[in-house]
Amino acid sequence: MEHTLDFGIFRLEDFLIRVLKNYLIHNMKKILIIFFVIFLIILFVLSKPKDSHSILIADTPSERTQGLSGRESLAENQAMLFVFDYPDYHKIWMKDMKFPIDVIWLDENKKITHIEENISPETYPATFFPPEKSLYIIEAYAGFAHKNDLQVGNVFTTPFF
Repeated sequence: MEHTLDFGIFRLEDFLIRVLKNYLIHNMKKILIIFFVIFLIILFVLSKPKDSHSILIADTPSERTQGLSGRESLAENQAMLFVFDYPDYHKIWMKDMKFPIDVIWLDENKKITHIEENISPETYPATFFPPEKSLYIIEAYAGFAHKNDLQVGNVFTTPFF
């Protein structure tokens, strides 16, 4: 048995269908734009890498001197890459640092030449440097080297650079 509301000349279902068709016809452009925006949002969310990383670049003398000093923290998906003009025994210190870090020195071929793990801010004014010349230094959260199984002699491969 079919249940319909009969209002004399037309049924409620017919009325609603006409209203919906009229709305769709007059608002099709808005509806298409909304669906397109939703599609773009879904596409962006699905295409974003699950393990995205953020790299801070320090490639000027003042940026290298400042480093991570003064920052409150560093997320696990962040690191700072120090880029030097030439290979040397580049040193780091923990001046004005507020959290421990891992430091990885790399040569011009991105081969790891030295690793210092879990360097505490309390080590300041001590300096840390590699036994070989390096062109790059990476400062990351404490535990980064262990979590990523980094070893001296390995070539550093990462989304960072």
